Amino acid sequence: VIKNDYDPEWFHEVICEELTEFAFSDDKCYKMLFVPPQNGKSLHSTIGLPTFLLGLNPKLKIAVISYNNEVASLFGDDISRVMKSAEYKSIFPKTITGVNGLKDNKYITETTEGGYIISVGTNGTLTSRTVDIFVFDDLYKGASDAWSVAHREKVQNFYNTVAETRGHNKEKQLILYTRWHDEDLAGKLLDQNK
Repeated sequence: VIKNDYDPEWFHEVICEELTEFAFSDDKCYKMLFVPPQNGKSLHSTIGLPTFLLGLNPKLKIAVISYNNEVASLFGDDISRVMKSAEYKSIFPKTITGVNGLKDNKYITETTEGGYIISVGTNGTLTSRTVDIFVFDDLYKGASDAWSVAHREKVQNFYNTVAETRGHNKEKQLILYTRWHDEDLAGKLLDQNK
């Protein structure tokens, strides 16, 4: 459904095992995956995981966060494409999107059960949206962003003021990207023992 020419490597199995544990944990859960560029982290974690979870539970509220709205919209396009596919609809027939005025675009896909996947950059907002599951992917465009004190502060401020205020009591957070600096968001959270 997600990628026709998919040819998994051994490390994809490791990623999928971690994502499965994350998906089916009953309690509040924080997980971080650090993977080099172009190794399938977004395919599995940012497109595959949210569409799978919304398929299982169309009431879930999921936010996909990236370093800007443009990249977030690319993730949103892929998510919408997967959920519109005949294959997805045959696997998850109770997860209905794009009907009766429900939003189904590159930023948000809503279900008839009140769930959604919203894609936003750290320069965007989640105003009036609550979130059950956060997926933070590619919060830093590259090494130059990660080495920029101003950009690291921007990411930290988004996390503190937007993400941390929108989650439910049992919210889950998945943080994944290539790490370029010890004082990035993951580094700060690890220091705080989160």
